Amino acid sequence: MAVKYVFLQFYPMIQKYMQAPILHNYQIQRPIGKGGMGMVYLAIHAQIGRKVAIKELHKNFVGDLALRERFRNEATLLAQLEHPHIVKLYDYIEKPDALYLIMEYVDGMPLEAYIEQISGPIPEKKAIQLLLKILDALAYAHQKDIVHRDIKPSNIMITHSGEVKILDFGIAKAINNPNSQLTDVGVRMGTLYYMSPEQLRGQRLDARSDLYSLGVTFFQMLTAHCPYPPELSEFEVSQKIVQEPLPRARSLYPGVSDGLQAVLDKATAKLPDQRFQSAEAFSAALLGDRTGLSQQALEAILPYYDQSQVVEWTFNPTKKTAEKKASSPTEKTSTLSQVAEEIEEEVLFENYFGTVTNLKISYWQDRDLYKKGERKQLKLNKMQKIEFNIYRETFTGIFLLALIGAAWLYLSFWLVIIVSGLCLPVAFLALVGYPIIIITHKNSHKLKMRDWFWRKKSAKAFVHHTKKALFESKF
Repeated sequence: MAVKYVFLQFYPMIQKYMQAPILHNYQIQRPIGKGGMGMVYLAIHAQIGRKVAIKELHKNFVGDLALRERFRNEATLLAQLEHPHIVKLYDYIEKPDALYLIMEYVDGMPLEAYIEQISGPIPEKKAIQLLLKILDALAYAHQKDIVHRDIKPSNIMITHSGEVKILDFGIAKAINNPNSQLTDVGVRMGTLYYMSPEQLRGQRLDARSDLYSLGVTFFQMLTAHCPYPPELSEFEVSQKIVQEPLPRARSLYPGVSDGLQAVLDKATAKLPDQRFQSAEAFSAALLGDRTGLSQQALEAILPYYDQSQVVEWTFNPTKKTAEKKASSPTEKTSTLSQVAEEIEEEVLFENYFGTVTNLKISYWQDRDLYKKGERKQLKLNKMQKIEFNIYRETFTGIFLLALIGAAWLYLSFWLVIIVSGLCLPVAFLALVGYPIIIITHKNSHKLKMRDWFWRKKSAKAFVHHTKKALFESKF
């Protein structure tokens, strides 16, 4: 009776704790981001099950008319943009005490985090492929006279499939909108390290300012370093942006080619007239670096240029195709041994949970606490994604703690010791959680490995290295 009494007392609190809050049919799951103006939450539509990202203006700023207008401006601009590399807006909700953007949920990580945690300097070929997608999105926005004004690695997401999405149009501006009062000439908006000189001075901006910011971002992709040391003051960084060219990329990472250094120099020229005049011209320079065509020739054919026509022979070649690769006009120096090196399997990481190579992973299927599981292999090209989660038996843990509390109230000392000795370890395990690795096959079939909490770091490491190998296999 005592246990039942305690359970009934605690149940409403437990139910409230476990029930996700709901906003307009969206069940809020958890926070996934935090900025100066508010929070971003992962949510799921209660009826159709679609995951979304909900951006909420912080309660402290809801009464600020200028910030409310900026939030509404982001919704207005995003509503005009429909591009595969720009995050989609699904809905805008405005209340007297709250404002929300309901946006596409991007399952991935910011480019900044990817560089810091996974890739380091991104190989040139992969960096170019990513940048071309970003430039395609910027070209689309610029054609609609929209300037982003805050292009930087943290505002670019990379998905598990290697796609990119531009985020955060919060300070974007329609160039030719005479009614836009969000910022006037003389007001500086953006993130210092990635600002163009004219942006730093508070001058009127156009598309070329975004291209400068993307040039600085490209520098960071190639070198894994911001061009300005963190110990510099804001004043010193500002002086360098206005007066000095970016440092040579090779001074931070020797693998940067002369061709891409020239692209960086042009993209980050101090005067807008000396930069690429459009995202298309920037793309043409990158494509020229890959194809060997002249800049003039590429600019002439760019509207009709199909990137898929760049000759890049497939992996797993037979001897005949390897010889064809060696004789390809764009790869004349390739040899059979070089092709073999490209497909040679290499062990990248190995630990308790399995082995990661550049071609596949080995893992323990159905591993679950006491169950070791069966050793299996899965090719990277058959994987959709891999995730790390912590599974907690919250209800069980709270119930057992309540049971111990009831024992202290109603049972003798020795019975309390026995109940506590039995329940406390289980409650601890239930609340501290179990690390779970979830591998999603391309056919959407999910494989799971669950283990004890002390193997959390090993599980994270396995997922980290698998994500890196999976991302690199996309190119």
